[in-house]
Amino acid sequence: MGFSTASPPTLLVIDDHPVFPDALARALAAWPDTRILAKADDGQAAVQAWRRHRPAVTLLDLRKFGKAGLRTLRQIRAIDSTACVVVMATTDRHKELDEAAKAGAAFCIARSLGYDGLVPIVRLLYAECRAISPAQCVAGACELGFPRR
Repeated sequence: MGFSTASPPTLLVIDDHPVFPDALARALAAWPDTRILAKADDGQAAVQAWRRHRPAVTLLDLRKFGKAGLRTLRQIRAIDSTACVVVMATTDRHKELDEAAKAGAAFCIARSLGYDGLVPIVRLLYAECRAISPAQCVAGACELGFPRR
């Protein structure tokens, strides 16, 4: 299924932080055609929300979810191998970033980029309507705030 540019960008935010989804929604206000369809704070709820809403882009936080987040990523990609999942992580999680890339993450970004850095990436992935290879995912993470190994 994947996503197309025929309709406005839609998001599923998988994050257990109580403030992040609302702050992201405020940052997205600059692009009124982009909207958050659903928020989930655990893997099971995330997969259910993904099935229900089929968002153009899914933002998945690995900071707290770790292995459970990778399992969620794999479950979403099993439902739809073209699902666009953007993984957010802290700079010390290179092993998990490698695993996320292998599991099919479209892109890996440093959580420290903040909302101003995240919103353009979401828009770019949507506009380009393409998946990025796992090698580019890890390279992109380095370019977007992660230190080189």
